[in-house]
Amino acid sequence: MKATPIFALVNSGQQLADFPALHSIEAGLYVPAVDSCSAAVRASYDQTSANYLPVKYNAVPLSGQVLSSLQDITIPVGPGGAFYALDYNLAAIIPNLRVVLSVAQTAPRTLCMVAKWD
Repeated sequence: MKATPIFALVNSGQQLADFPALHSIEAGLYVPAVDSCSAAVRASYDQTSANYLPVKYNAVPLSGQVLSSLQDITIPVGPGGAFYALDYNLAAIIPNLRVVLSVAQTAPRTLCMVAKWD
């Protein structure tokens, strides 16, 4: 498998980073130093903004709790950069991925998605 970085710019005052990754498996998300926030993962089969929906997963409940609903995938990011591994089982079916930062950035930021192709 060939791993390829896909870069997306989040402009100053903006919150969105779009990653077109058709026929790939998203392996990880590199987030440089950003304003402290969370990053929500959205997915779509096309790049029309109205079609991006939250990516959800079955969270493992704490001992004694009942799983009542699916959870949105959100990643706590900042301050400082980090590389976040994504679950292949979730990411394998996502042709277009959008990362929505919860806070508008005070300066331009470049996020990087690492995707693998056969």
